[in-house]
Amino acid sequence: MYTLIKKTFHRVGKKLFVRNCVTSQGQTKYIKTIEDMAHPKSLPLLGTKLDLIFAGGGTKLHEYIDKRHKQLGPIFYEKLEGDTKLVFVSDPMLIKSVFLSLEGKYPAHILPEPWVLYEKFYGSKRGLFFMNGEEWLTNRRIMNKLLLREDSIKWIEEPVKNTVEKFVQYWKTEVKDGTVANLESDLYRLSTEAQKLVSEMLLKRDDNNGLVHKLLAENVSDNLIIRIVADFIIAAGDTTAYTSIWSLFLLAQNDEISHEIRTGNIGYVKNVRTNIPCNITSKRNFSFEGFVQWQGQTYASISNSSLVHLMQDGLLYVHDTTGLPWWATIITSTVLLRSFMTLPLTIYTNLILAKVENISLELKDLVEELKRETAMAKKMYKLTNKQAIILYKRSLKKQWRSLIVRDNCHPLKASLVMWVQIPIWVCMSFALRNLVNCPSGDPAALVTLMELAAGGIGWIPNLTEPDHSYILPVAFGMTNLAVIEIQKMSKLRQPSKIYNIFTNMFRVFSIIMIPVAASVPSCMCLYWVTSSSFGIVQNLCLLSPSLRRKLRIPEAPSELEQPYSHMKDETPIIASIYTSGRDEQYFSKAHKFLPYRWDRNDPRRKDLVNHIVHNFDLKCGNVAKVSPVTSQVLVPSCPVELIISQRNK
Repeated sequence: MYTLIKKTFHRVGKKLFVRNCVTSQGQTKYIKTIEDMAHPKSLPLLGTKLDLIFAGGGTKLHEYIDKRHKQLGPIFYEKLEGDTKLVFVSDPMLIKSVFLSLEGKYPAHILPEPWVLYEKFYGSKRGLFFMNGEEWLTNRRIMNKLLLREDSIKWIEEPVKNTVEKFVQYWKTEVKDGTVANLESDLYRLSTEAQKLVSEMLLKRDDNNGLVHKLLAENVSDNLIIRIVADFIIAAGDTTAYTSIWSLFLLAQNDEISHEIRTGNIGYVKNVRTNIPCNITSKRNFSFEGFVQWQGQTYASISNSSLVHLMQDGLLYVHDTTGLPWWATIITSTVLLRSFMTLPLTIYTNLILAKVENISLELKDLVEELKRETAMAKKMYKLTNKQAIILYKRSLKKQWRSLIVRDNCHPLKASLVMWVQIPIWVCMSFALRNLVNCPSGDPAALVTLMELAAGGIGWIPNLTEPDHSYILPVAFGMTNLAVIEIQKMSKLRQPSKIYNIFTNMFRVFSIIMIPVAASVPSCMCLYWVTSSSFGIVQNLCLLSPSLRRKLRIPEAPSELEQPYSHMKDETPIIASIYTSGRDEQYFSKAHKFLPYRWDRNDPRRKDLVNHIVHNFDLKCGNVAKVSPVTSQVLVPSCPVELIISQRNK
């Protein structure tokens, strides 16, 4: 019904509508603050709680919010109690945008009333769906690895089968022949008796193919296993119970379907995989001596390169011209080099990325037009599906190229700063290394070495030795991590998988570089820290919208209007899936917008239907018409009366 997307609303600076963001209605929305949103009148302390009570209370919350959407539009905020503003969103495109942009590392979880009752009745603690913080993240990663697989359902098939068989046996002994008195209650109890199902799974803990065995291999305790698996079962309790009722109701009215199930005439789609062994025969042998030799040759070639010598001469020129001590010479040279070489390229990179982002939005408007034209061409020239797809892809690629040429913003240009900054960093480091490792017999080099040995500051008086206090190496690692986190935090959109991989790689690299920085001369480490610190200031400055306008960087949808205060404000955002799923304008795209529920393929319902059909003859005892009533799930308009009689096999 409703999904709490994120407990915080900070990463857009109290903004929900992103510039040039196309909604489901096809309209372009501009940024609005929470204060600009539509909202009902409320009392200072009670908010609109009295309105909700008069509307029927919490059980009618979905209908109450649905009426609010009809009055106030696809997005509004309301103070249901106190001074807390709850933002409700029903537009599918906005819901999708918020999910992708604001989910965050630790999503907030609303604790529903059925779970509170279950917790009180059984004394159970929260499972995965209602954990929070690091506990949720740790266990979610474990379950993702185990359950987001095509064959994951096989791990719980046997305990489900045993539980269903016990349920059928209960009907045989308690109900026998006649009307099931409490069909809804029985099926709901079956779908929520998590403890029994988990107990069945714990009995199979030694089974190498079982879910419990997999969880134990991840060092998950028995108590935590019960909490997690019980949570999965309870989460789909209502939908599993009611869909089972509808399945049995329809089977009782269609004997031919029951016959087909008993005779096994229903076809099933099976995924057949062929495992092709791959034998790798070629091998390459590496020796440590060969690696050392290669490393020495590489170091020598870089040290003697013309670019390194140019950097080296530049350092000597700045030192001799300004008369600054060597620590100040290194800092000054680094700032000048970054200011005149990498800063302009970084600004240019931001310019290119902003243009690419804007034309990507423009391209989306052309996609629908291209699809229509492709469909017309397919019909006019009698093209095959394959030919139509090729034509569409070629046209799309052509449009993309024309937009890039028009704005002169090829995405590869954004990587220019990387191809300049990395060589400069390496060459500057080798230049300082050459000054420390001066050749014997060169008087000028010996003088430079002596000046470096006496040209330090504070805790690093000798720049030719490593920093034994580890202040500079740790500062280098922390500044690198700060640069990475600033770049990640400035992203409004959900990062791609590749982006996350590279981000994690750079994080690991930053930590690994700390002991490396502790082993090199402190003059090199001082350069590294200065360069990284410049990067922090540079990235923070380029987040400023006013500065970006002065630098003629175009406005882009992912740009933060208040980048330095966007982490302060917290506002819950709730997706009104009940309203969105029932709106006629979205109905044709329901498969795209409605969330996937794992209980649609719940093995409990499938096994239950198979077992009941094979053990009982079913008849419907309802005289009045039974129709679905829209609530949080599809509820029968009146209790379903199921008459069962045991079959003689």
